[in-house]
Amino acid sequence: MKIVIYLFLLCFINYAHAESIYIDLLENKNGKTHSYYVDLDSFKVVLGEVSDDNIPDSRTGKYSIKNEALYVGGHKLFDANELLFEAKVDGKDIVVIRDEYNSFSNPLKWLSAVVGHPVQTSKIYILEIESKSVINKLRLQKQDSSYRWKVEVYSAN
Repeated sequence: MKIVIYLFLLCFINYAHAESIYIDLLENKNGKTHSYYVDLDSFKVVLGEVSDDNIPDSRTGKYSIKNEALYVGGHKLFDANELLFEAKVDGKDIVVIRDEYNSFSNPLKWLSAVVGHPVQTSKIYILEIESKSVINKLRLQKQDSSYRWKVEVYSAN
């Protein structure tokens, strides 16, 4: 009977197993897709093959965006403006976020800011979170004036 209960409970656990994941970032502004293979052991971009195993976005409400930061249970984790994806992979939470800020990286951007039109830049990060702390972070993309992103994640084993 215990085995039946155990198998029944396994049906409701959203837990993916992957040594590496494939991430598709779709920038809605221009329809361009940026693709990355991320090795979860080294947390670096690597070469790999995509499988058909889609890892579903399983936002549980555990993470929230407040005051331009990612929070878990009232604890600030990382600067962020938008939560794009959340899933549990190999016992760790994998979160993709967008961080937006005003860029002053060159004279033209300074001039734009002076006349009242600062150039906003988005950075897309993937974070590995365990026990309310960011274990690993990896910047996937940096784009000026891009505000809408769609994320799909697949197992890449």
